[in-house]
Amino acid sequence: MALRYAGTCRICGQGLAKGERAYWDAAAKTVSCLTCAATDEANPEILDSTAARPEPVASSDFGIAGRSAQREYERRTSKRNKLVRGAHPIIGGAILAAFDAPQTTTSWGGGAIGEVTVGGRLDTLKSAGVVAVHDRLIPGSRANIDHIAVAPSGIYVIDAKRYRGQVSTRKTGWLLGDSVTHLYVGRRDQTERAASVSRQAKVVSTALEGLAEAANVPIEPMLVFVDAEWRWFADPFHVDHVWVGWPKAMAKRVGRPGPLDEATVLAIAGTLAKALRPA
Repeated sequence: MALRYAGTCRICGQGLAKGERAYWDAAAKTVSCLTCAATDEANPEILDSTAARPEPVASSDFGIAGRSAQREYERRTSKRNKLVRGAHPIIGGAILAAFDAPQTTTSWGGGAIGEVTVGGRLDTLKSAGVVAVHDRLIPGSRANIDHIAVAPSGIYVIDAKRYRGQVSTRKTGWLLGDSVTHLYVGRRDQTERAASVSRQAKVVSTALEGLAEAANVPIEPMLVFVDAEWRWFADPFHVDHVWVGWPKAMAKRVGRPGPLDEATVLAIAGTLAKALRPA
């Protein structure tokens, strides 16, 4: 395991730094460096390759950003191509070239691009101790969570949207003293997007119930707009406790220093990767 505290190898007396990988004997409450542990007859489970031990979570199990959206886009595109070419064997290719695919198809392709863009930003934060879990299926639903970033500063549930138009907020009901903030991109009210990612954050919280390492770790829902427009000198803002901003600002917030060590981050990310299936 990665040590949560500094220690000393019980065999050779070598100092072991916090975060360094070593063997922990839970019964004796002692640590051994990996070199000594591998040759110590007092640790037969290390010498016995068949002994049961926790299976590490492979990096591939953390998912691929935008994979399900890209897959759905390709499925719809293939279906359209077959239908058009089947109905018009001679000019089907020309029809496909002349007319754009319907918005219900292209939106999946755009969504995949948005998720890949945000996923790429998260990947640049590995050196800051951030582990990203991508494209997870919400239990009991066909919907997915685009990204979950587990960082030293906390847990972030991220919904990536590739929308055109200027991002803004509008208040309603202020004359009655009970104002409500609405989120707009261009002329379209996207407030429900903020509510949706809030529900996703609750799914993540439920998946972590019972995990001691996740106790009291803050979970922040984030709505990240890719290719949208922002006013000059705009800052990210919150709508109903949901952080709203753009990829670069998102990376800056997620990559902040925090109290969680590497072992805790990996434990939380590994639990989420196992509890929430790839979409």
